[in-house]
Amino acid sequence: MGAAGPSDEYSPPRLARLLHALPHINVTLHRVNDTFAPNSPIYLE
Repeated sequence: MGAAGPSDEYSPPRLARLLHALPHINVTLHRVNDTFAPNSPIYLE
């Protein structure tokens, strides 16, 4: 295993970058906070 070069670095797929760039919305199409909060009842919804 040689030294890590630029080709060894992780690069997310284009689709993942696109989806992460979109605003987070709920089922009623209202924008929601995208902060990771696993203890929040709103987040768990």
